[in-house]
Amino acid sequence: MAQLITIRLTSAGVDTDNVTIYTDSDGYTTPAGSTITAVLTGIFGYPVSVPSNATIVRVQNTGVCTNYVDIPITT
Repeated sequence: MAQLITIRLTSAGVDTDNVTIYTDSDGYTTPAGSTITAVLTGIFGYPVSVPSNATIVRVQNTGVCTNYVDIPITT
């Protein structure tokens, strides 16, 4: 069963562009979603459905910069 979470970043680096969302449920291999940084830093964030056994979401940049941030899923 999946769980719906909302990801919202308070800031992003200057080279941050499009991002892909992964979870630790499968070792960060299958994308759970993708969006642009403006949506993640917006007031409403980005809703994404992730597996119920996921405990960490990885937001990984797909542009020039390939850095990522791991965010614990909290209830």
